[in-house]
Amino acid sequence: MFTRLQHLHRFRHLPAIQSRSFRYSLRNLKEEFDSEHLETPQSLQQSKVKFDLKYADRLADKVKEEGVENLDELRKKLAPAPAPAPKQESEKPANLESIEQKQATTPQPDQLKVDTGRDEYFVGSVDKIEGRKEGDGTGVKPLDTILNVEKMRELPDDHISKLWNAHHATKDNHLSASIERSTYESIYQQARKFPAFVLPIPREVEGEDMAKKMGYEVFYLEWGFLPDVNGTGVRPTTLIFTSLNEYKQRQAFATPFVSCTHYSDFAHTHNLVLMRGEITSVGSGDSNLTVLDSKDAQLLLLTMQRFYNAHKHADQSNKDRAKLLSDFHYNQSQFDFERLCQLVEEI
Repeated sequence: MFTRLQHLHRFRHLPAIQSRSFRYSLRNLKEEFDSEHLETPQSLQQSKVKFDLKYADRLADKVKEEGVENLDELRKKLAPAPAPAPKQESEKPANLESIEQKQATTPQPDQLKVDTGRDEYFVGSVDKIEGRKEGDGTGVKPLDTILNVEKMRELPDDHISKLWNAHHATKDNHLSASIERSTYESIYQQARKFPAFVLPIPREVEGEDMAKKMGYEVFYLEWGFLPDVNGTGVRPTTLIFTSLNEYKQRQAFATPFVSCTHYSDFAHTHNLVLMRGEITSVGSGDSNLTVLDSKDAQLLLLTMQRFYNAHKHADQSNKDRAKLLSDFHYNQSQFDFERLCQLVEEI
C-alpha cells in the first residue's frame, strides 16, 4: 500500500485540465457525435422502408418459401426466440438437495476429535469438560483432568514419559518433565526445609555509557505442598516463580511468571513424578504475550534442580549451593549474592 502511494505522489505536480476552451471543445465533439450516430424514431422508420424496397424481390421469394402471407408474418416467424427467464432463487439443481443432506450429516471441523495417536490417553481441553472435579480446594487441577490415569497405568514408564512430554510439546507456553521418584523425593526433602529461594538469570544491559554489560534479573521461587490424596506415599507439590521486584511490591498477590505442579500419581506404580509448567501470558488473540521467554523458564527449572539437589554431591560448587540455600533461610548476613551469580553462570 505504501509503495502505491509513493507512485501516486509522483503525479501530484501535473495541473488539472480546467480551461474553458477545453470544456467547449468537448461539448462540441459530443454534439457532433450525437448528430451523426444517434438514431431518432423517424430515422429508424426511414431506414426500414429503404431496406424493404431494396430487397423486395428477395423478400417476396422468402415469404413464399416460409409459407406466410406478408412481411409482418415473416418477421414474426424469423424473430429470435425470447431468452429463457432467469430461475427463481427457490429453484435448485436436482442434486442440490442430496448435497445439503450430506452436509447436514457431516461433522464440522470443530466437532471432530483430532487423532494424534495419543488421544485415548489424554482427556483434552480441561476447560471444556463439564462435571469434572477442578481440585480438592488447593486450586490445582488433578491429573485425571488432563490424562486418563487408569489407561496410562497400562504403559511402561518410558512410554508414559514420552507421551507426557510429546503432549505438552504441542501446547504453547507449557513445560513438562518426568522425574524419577528418588530424584523428586530428594528435591522434596530440601524444599520442605527451604521452601523459598532466589535465582538470578543473566541479562545483557546497557550501562550509563551505553556500553553493553552483563547484569542479572532476580527471580523469587516458592514451594507449595499438597495432600497425598491418592495414597502414593509421595506428596505432590507446586512451584511458583516470579520476579523479585514483583514479589517485593505485591507479596502474596504477586503475579506468577511460571507455575508448576508435580503430580505423584505414578510414583508408587512406575517410580515417576510428572511435572507440568505453564508460563503466564497477558493479552488475548494476536496480542497475547508471555511474561517470560520459554528458554528462561527452562533455565529457571534447571537451576532450581541444581541447587535443591546439591546436597547429594561432594564437590565444592555443590557444597556452596547447599550452603546458599541454608544461609538464605537461617543466616542471611552470610548470604553471598556474588557467589550465587557465579554458580548460576556455571550451569
